[in-house]
Amino acid sequence: MTPFSSYNADGNTTMAGYDVTIEEVPQEPFYDFVYQTELEKSRGIARSATSALELASLPTVHGDYLQRLIHNGKSLGEFKVSNTRTIAILGGSGEGKSSLINSLLHFPDIAKSGDIGAACTSVVTEYRPKTASHDAPITMEVEYLSTSEREELIKELLWSFRRMYLPNAEDDGIAESEYARMLRESGEAWSSLEAAFSHQRAFNKNFLMQDMSEAGLAVATAQLVQWSHELDWPAGADSGKWTSTADTADECYEKTSIFMQDQFWPFTKIIRVYIEAQILKAGIILADLPGLHDTNLARVKAAQDYLLRCDHIFVVARISRAITNESLKSSFFSVVSKHAALEWEESGGKGMKIAIICTNSEDINEKSARREFCGPNSRISEEVMANLDKDISKEKANGDRQLVKKLKLRQVLQRLLLINARNMHVKEGLQRAYSAEIPNGVLQIFCVSNTSYEKYSMKGDAEMVQGSGIPEVRRFCYTVTSHAHLLEANHFRNSKIPSFLNSALLVATKPAYQTMEAKIDRSIYFTLFEVKEEIKKGATGKMRPEKKVYRGGRSVQSLVPERWRPHDESPKREHFNPVLMEGIDLKLIDIEYQFSQVVEELAKSVQIICSKASEPNQSSYVVTEMTPAYRSAAQEFGIGTAARQRQKVQGRIEEGTLFSNISMAISKDIKAEVKASFCAVQKELDGIFDVTENDIRTVLAMEEQPDQKGDTTREDRERRKEGLACELQDLKRQHEEGLISTDSIQREITQITEAEEESFAL
Repeated sequence: MTPFSSYNADGNTTMAGYDVTIEEVPQEPFYDFVYQTELEKSRGIARSATSALELASLPTVHGDYLQRLIHNGKSLGEFKVSNTRTIAILGGSGEGKSSLINSLLHFPDIAKSGDIGAACTSVVTEYRPKTASHDAPITMEVEYLSTSEREELIKELLWSFRRMYLPNAEDDGIAESEYARMLRESGEAWSSLEAAFSHQRAFNKNFLMQDMSEAGLAVATAQLVQWSHELDWPAGADSGKWTSTADTADECYEKTSIFMQDQFWPFTKIIRVYIEAQILKAGIILADLPGLHDTNLARVKAAQDYLLRCDHIFVVARISRAITNESLKSSFFSVVSKHAALEWEESGGKGMKIAIICTNSEDINEKSARREFCGPNSRISEEVMANLDKDISKEKANGDRQLVKKLKLRQVLQRLLLINARNMHVKEGLQRAYSAEIPNGVLQIFCVSNTSYEKYSMKGDAEMVQGSGIPEVRRFCYTVTSHAHLLEANHFRNSKIPSFLNSALLVATKPAYQTMEAKIDRSIYFTLFEVKEEIKKGATGKMRPEKKVYRGGRSVQSLVPERWRPHDESPKREHFNPVLMEGIDLKLIDIEYQFSQVVEELAKSVQIICSKASEPNQSSYVVTEMTPAYRSAAQEFGIGTAARQRQKVQGRIEEGTLFSNISMAISKDIKAEVKASFCAVQKELDGIFDVTENDIRTVLAMEEQPDQKGDTTREDRERRKEGLACELQDLKRQHEEGLISTDSIQREITQITEAEEESFAL
C-alpha cells in the first residue's frame, strides 16, 4: 500500500515499464495501512462537512466568515503532508552521482552525467516536488549571487590566483603538498576568472599580476567588480533570480546550462528543478552538491553552510575499491570532522545522518568473484554454483531456441549471486573501515546499479529492478521524512479536523435570532486580546538559545495563560457555549504544535551557529576574522619573513578586537534567527486567533438579516440548520471513532516525543 497518488511526468520520457508507486513502503507508523485509511477518512469527513455547509444555504453571519469556513473545509479535504527533508548527495566526478539521482527520481537524464565543464562542480542543484502553482512538467529556478556576494567571490578568486605568484610562494619553507595545493587552486581560480571576464578586452593574466602589492590587489579587484556589474544576464533574470519551464529533461538542461557556461557560471548560486517524482512526493529534496574541495573560500563557505542545514548526507563512490577509495575517505571524514562535528560529538555518533552509496555494482569480474566468494565457509556454496553450471551447460548443448530465455535467466541468477556476495563483502569492509569513527552508531551502506535499474525499469522487470538496489535506497529515503509526516498528519487529525467541525457546528447551532438587548459582551474580546499578547510575550521569552526549549511539548504549555489551559475546569467555563470552549481548547493544541515546529527550526539554526563558533572550518567565525591577517602575512617575503608573518597573525589575536568581533557576530546571527522565528510564530498566532475571534462572533453576533415576524421561510431554514447540525455531529462521531482506531500509533508518537525531550535535555 502506498499513500501517494500515481501519475507520470507530463510529456517526458519515463521508465514506463516499471511502476514506482507499487514499491513496498517502510515499516513506519505513518505508512501503516490502518493509519493511512483513517487519514483518508479524515479528508473525506472534511469534504462531507464542507458539502453539507454549502447545501444548507444558511444566512451570512459576521461578514464572509461562512464562505471562509467553507474554503477552509475544501482545503482540509485536499490535505497533504508538506514537511520536507533535504538529502545532500556528495561525490567526485565519475562516481555515478548524476545516475543515482536519475534513478532515485525515476526520471531519465534530468541530472546530466558526463563531462559538462567546471560548472557542475560549482553549483548546487536541488530537485524539489512540484507545487500547485507549477503547471508545466518541469519548472526551473536559478539564483545568482547578489552584488555583495559577487564582490566577495571575486576577492577570493583573485587571491587564490595571485597567491601562487607572490614572492614567497617558492620559499624552501613551503611544504611540497602546500605548494601543490596552491598550484591547483591558482589554476582553478584562473579558469573561473577567465570564464567570467574573458569577453573583456583588457582582461588577461598580466592585468591581474601587474602589481602584486596589497594596493595592486585592491585595484585589480575593483576593476573586476566593475565588470561584474556590467554582466548581461539571460532574458527573464530579475533581482538575482531567473525562472523558466520545460517540457522535457533535454529542454530543462538546454535552458539551465547557460548558467553553467561562459561568464555566468562563476556567479550562479543554486539551481532548483521542480518535477513530478515519487520520492519527491514523500517530502524529500535531493541536493546535488559540488565537492568539498573548491577553489575559493566563498564557495566552500556556502557549501558548508548548505550542508549543515541538510537532514541527511549520501556520500557516493564506485564500488570498485570502495573500501580503500581515497575520494570516499576524504568526503566522509570531511563531513564528519568539519561539517557535523558538533552533532556528532553530542549524539555519540547516533545523530550523524550519513550514508554511503556504492555505485556500479554490476561492474564485476565473475571469475575473480567466484574465487573470492565460492567454496567452503564462503558466501556462496560450491554446490549451488555447480548446479547452475550444470544446468547452463545442458541448455547450451541442447541448442533449443525455446531454452535460450531459460539459459539467460540462469546466467543472470548466477551473476546476481556473485554481485550480492560482493555487495555484502564491501558493506562489511566499509563498516570495519569506519567503525572507529561511528561510536555506538550504525553507518548505512547501500550498493546499487543505476545501469541495471534503467535497463530493467524500461522492461518492467520488477524482480531485477529490486536487484539493482535502487528501491531499497528510495525506501530508506522515505524514512527520513516519515516521523515529521506522522506528526503533521496527527496534528491534522487531532486538531485541524475537530476544530473545523466545531466551527461548523457553531454556525449550525446558532439561534435563529437574538433580541436587541442581547448585546455582544465586549469584555470577551479584551480577554482574547490579552491572551494573545500574553502568548506572544511567552513565545519571545521561550525563544532563547537554551537547549531545554528546543523541543515542543510540555515546555510549550507554559506559554498558555492559566485561564485558557485545556485542563482548566473552573466554574466560569460553564457560562460559555460548550462547543465554543471545546474549540478554544483545540486552538491551544494548534498553538503548541505550531510553536514546536518553529522552535525545531530555531534549534537547527542555533546548532549551526554553535558549529561555526566551535569548529575551525572555512565558514567559522574565527576563520572569517583571521583571514585578512593570514593573507596579509602571506604577502611578506625576503629576510625575516617568518618572524613578520607570526607578528601579523599574533598581532591580530592580541589587538583586543578578535574575540569581541566574534562575540558580536554570534550575537547578531542568533538575534536574527530568533527574530525570524518569532515572526513565524506571530504569523501562526494571528491566523489561530482570527479563527477564534470569528467563532466567538458567530456565537454572540446577530444574523445580518434577522427574521421578520411571520416569515414563512424561517421554519424551513431552521429545519436545514437542524439537519446540518445532525450531519455534523455524526461526522464528528465518525472522526472520534477513527482516532480511537489508531490509538496505538498515538501512544507511540507520545512515547517518541517524550524520549526525544529527555534525550535532548540530557
